[in-house]
Amino acid sequence: MRFFLCEIEHKVGVHCLALPSNELIGVSTIFVPAPQGERVFGFAEYKGRLYPIVTHAELEMPAFKYFAIYQKFAFGVTRILAEVESTPTPLTEKLFSETPQDSRSEDVLKDVSHYSGIVVHEGKIYYVYNFINLRAPVNANVVKARFSQKVEERQESIGSFILLGEKYAIQKNQVKTILSANLMTSFKVDQFDGFIDYGRIIPVINLDNGEHVVVLENIAYRTGKIQLANGFVLEHPEKGEKVLETDMGTFKIIEV
Repeated sequence: MRFFLCEIEHKVGVHCLALPSNELIGVSTIFVPAPQGERVFGFAEYKGRLYPIVTHAELEMPAFKYFAIYQKFAFGVTRILAEVESTPTPLTEKLFSETPQDSRSEDVLKDVSHYSGIVVHEGKIYYVYNFINLRAPVNANVVKARFSQKVEERQESIGSFILLGEKYAIQKNQVKTILSANLMTSFKVDQFDGFIDYGRIIPVINLDNGEHVVVLENIAYRTGKIQLANGFVLEHPEKGEKVLETDMGTFKIIEV
């Protein structure tokens, strides 16, 4: 099975959850508040439709930045960390067939019934949430969400990118290779700071005098700050510019 590994920050800590991705329609960052007095907290907008927001039961002041869109609801989370293939370790069914002997045991079983098992990824435990226990949040905090009247629209969900310096992002599959900056020949022409030989001459833009040169199809970037990141691709419909929104900040996407 495939799962999205997520985190929900709340008043007293962080819950680490695994949500099934085979039933997922998409991911939204667009929040639409519900009218005052309604029982629903609000809606997530995705491809022109509104999905009522639900989340983990009995969390006080959960923080939402992303909404995982399913057929009938949107599940609010703070972060989506990765998508993984995993066989979860199931919770024993016997636990729910036995009658608790006291109220304390009943409370424990109620808490445990929120989950159907666990997924372990890179040494960390994520609990597979049981959607039977979905609840509409009462006092959630929507963090940096984009409201429906804003002009940006999410074009893609999660993808793998390489961050260049502290300014740009490039899709990982568009990087041809990464070479040592010692192979670069400095020669200032127009916006370029030199060139590098990678089967042919490719112009280089120097971002920060770093020790690496990241080679793309027809251009290369010199930088000492390279890291992998996942995030959301946002596009301004009028300017045609795309940016990658991540937990580390927002980066302009270089399109090859």
